Amino acid sequence: MAKQSLEDTRWQDTLVALESLKLGLTVDEADVNPWFNSWSAGARTSSPKP
Repeated sequence: MAKQSLEDTRWQDTLVALESLKLGLTVDEADVNPWFNSWSAGARTSSPKP
């Protein structure tokens, strides 16, 4: 039962993400790359916002 719940949660997250794309709520790659690279630098920055 737990596996199905995890799959349901992931599906709901996917639907939310797709809806945000429809609304144009995206983040440019140029903003994402420095944020992502900060993870390995040990000084994680705030995530970029649309």
